Amino acid sequence: MVKELVRTKTLDGFRFEGAFRIAVDGVCFASFKRPHCEHCLRRTKDGKTTYFHYALVAMLVTPC
Repeated sequence: MVKELVRTKTLDGFRFEGAFRIAVDGVCFASFKRPHCEHCLRRTKDGKTTYFHYALVAMLVTPC
């Protein structure tokens, strides 16, 4: 889908000095009290363990 937007120049109005500005961040998108799957990350604080999943998210930065 993004390829199609770039190919059809739909996003050209959002270029800055000829390039797209992209912000990339890691976000926690789900957390559980018990392991959800074998890929869960875990964090223990004050004896309480939380299981969670992170994702890497990229966003197009625009003036609006």
